[in-house]
Order: sequence, then C-alpha cells, then structure tokens
Amino acid sequence: MNTEGKLEKYFLGYLVENPTDMAAFLSCFLPIIFCAFYFKSCWSNYRILFFYSLLILIFDLISGYFAAFSRNNHLIILTFFVFEAVFLVIFYIQLIENKLYNKIFIMLGLIVIAAITINIFNGTSLVSDYSISIQSLCFISISLVSYYYILSNSVSIILGRSVLFWVTTGSFVYFSGIFFVYMFITTLLSEKSKNMGDLFIIANILVVIFRIFLAIAISKTKYTNLRIN
Repeated sequence: MNTEGKLEKYFLGYLVENPTDMAAFLSCFLPIIFCAFYFKSCWSNYRILFFYSLLILIFDLISGYFAAFSRNNHLIILTFFVFEAVFLVIFYIQLIENKLYNKIFIMLGLIVIAAITINIFNGTSLVSDYSISIQSLCFISISLVSYYYILSNSVSIILGRSVLFWVTTGSFVYFSGIFFVYMFITTLLSEKSKNMGDLFIIANILVVIFRIFLAIAISKTKYTNLRIN
C-alpha cells in the first residue's frame, strides 16, 4: 500500500469508524491553533506550553497512525506520558517560584517517570500494570497543591486570566477521570472483559476536555505574566 493509500485508510477509515478517536485527533490541533494565534505572548512568557502543544500533536499523529494499521503503539504512548510529565512539571516550576512546592513537583514527577519506565521494561503494555493510575494520582496531587497555592494568593490573582488556573483545572479533571479509567481497564484486562472499549471512549472524551482547557489557558497568555512567588 502506497503512502497515499495508507493516509486514506487512516483518515477515511480508522478515524471515521471511531468517532471518539476522531475527536481526540482533531483536539490535538486546538492548542496549536491557539499557540499560533497568541504566538507572541505564548512564546514570550509561556514557551513551555508551545512545546507541550507541539508534543501532543506529534505523538497523536504517530500513535494514531500505528493504531490504524493495528500496530502496537503502546511504547509511543508510554513515551509520550514520560515527556508529558516532564513538560507539566517544568510548567508548574516556572509558574510557581517556590522552593518547597517545586521540590514536591519534582518528586512527584520522578515517581511518574519511574512508574512508566517500569511499565516499559515490563513489556510496553499500556494496561499491564497500574503505572497510568500512579501518574494520575501524582498529577492530581500536583493540581491540589497548585489550587492551594492559588487560593493562598487569590487576592493578587484574577482566576479568569490565570494561565496556571486553567491548566490546573484541566489537569485535575483529566487525571481524576483517567485514574479511574485505567484502574478499571487493568482489572477488566485481567478478567479478559470485552467492555474495555467503553473505557477508552471515556479516556478520549477526557483527552478532548483537557485540550480545551489547555487552549483556554493559552488564550490567557495575552494577559500579564503573573508568577506567584
């Protein structure tokens, strides 16, 4: 099959037959579009969000392409999770310039990387253990710490204009849902259940929600770059 035929199979076959995968695929362009529209402010003050959005786009294209041709894309997805952990931890460290909180973020980020790395060496099966749920718990914790920090400084922050607030909210919603999704997926896999497809649909919906929040956060980069010291 030539390249044109493969692309046609991917876009007109696989994605059309899987509407939530289509929604997740299209949503990866949303942060990039907002980065382009708000490029000056995003690049000047929140460059990490630009690279994170680019990371999402690249890995979505590659992993989706592999899935369309029934090729194992678990290693690609797990690699994305490692990079995602690094990018999000860097984001929080840059926005919250507090030594204690930064140590907490780094520690939780290292736990995520260690858990996913162990998953990779166990056979790169995405649902072979609880590494994704560990990742989710760590980022739920990071979100809660960030919320506490935001509330502690609420007098000086306009929430609607806060990039930190929108990313944290999207992260909290996404990882809270993903935690339960992958806990159930791991259990259902051990029972050889046929209901895992419904859980992956939920995961795709959560992905779309997170990217919408990320796009909103990027749109707020036009305001003053407020860092909380």
